[in-house]
Amino acid sequence: MAVGDKVYGSDYNAVQLIIKNVLGTGGNYGGGSYGYGRTDLITSGTVAEGNLITETQWNALATDINVAYTHQNNTSFPGFASITGSITWANYLLLNTYAGNCLSNRLTANVGQLVKDSVLATATASFTWSTQVQAYGTVNFTDAAQCRYFFNQGGYINFSGKAYATTPTIAQDLKWHQAMGYFSFNADYSVFSGLGATKPTGANYTLSNGTNANVFANPYNADYIAVRCWLSSATVMDYEIWYVDDHVGITGGPDNVSGGLGAYVNRVRASGAFTGIQPTTQNVVNFA
Repeated sequence: MAVGDKVYGSDYNAVQLIIKNVLGTGGNYGGGSYGYGRTDLITSGTVAEGNLITETQWNALATDINVAYTHQNNTSFPGFASITGSITWANYLLLNTYAGNCLSNRLTANVGQLVKDSVLATATASFTWSTQVQAYGTVNFTDAAQCRYFFNQGGYINFSGKAYATTPTIAQDLKWHQAMGYFSFNADYSVFSGLGATKPTGANYTLSNGTNANVFANPYNADYIAVRCWLSSATVMDYEIWYVDDHVGITGGPDNVSGGLGAYVNRVRASGAFTGIQPTTQNVVNFA
């Protein structure tokens, strides 16, 4: 096709199908990693294949693409503007390019389009402990589709280690305080930020039901932090947070950690071009 040629329904529909499967349910592409679940945001629709495209139809499609592009890039796509007059092949090439870009980057959300909500759950270990302490709970979704959409929109569950007490002087306690970073589970991978070795071992959402995902930090010899997440059902993500101290103390027995540690659970969700899914946490059991 030449740059000045007209655009017909079949060309338009091909681009509309792409962005529909980014913003909508993703059903035409088999679901899974496709679809933000926001069919209410789709303003464009299919047109008869032999028809020329009107300004209104083209601008609606451009708007849909721009919603997804803004979510992924925190800015409008280059060349986004309302069109007046005839729709040409050059216009088609522009929208086809950025619709394809949105499809390829569908699991990417710009940080400017995400918000960390207030703490959903808190677990504390305010007592002196040795060997290990554990806290656990669940993240709940209204249905399986909402669970999928949450992660597809770039949402993730954030587990933040917390040191409550003043900075300790005992080396063992100090290392535990320094190790308090964050663990994040999203659609693609797990991330740890803190001192010590890191070991991301897989995604949360793509795990089979009952399968654990672990992230370890090794702040002091045999000590480590582990966060385990798994889908116990299509609508519930279980998690466990372990602080484990296997280091042998000077006296030959296990070390004592002098409390003041804890963990926060946050959800980070889409908020900008559109408002994202908001799962809840329940059944939080404190460190013990």
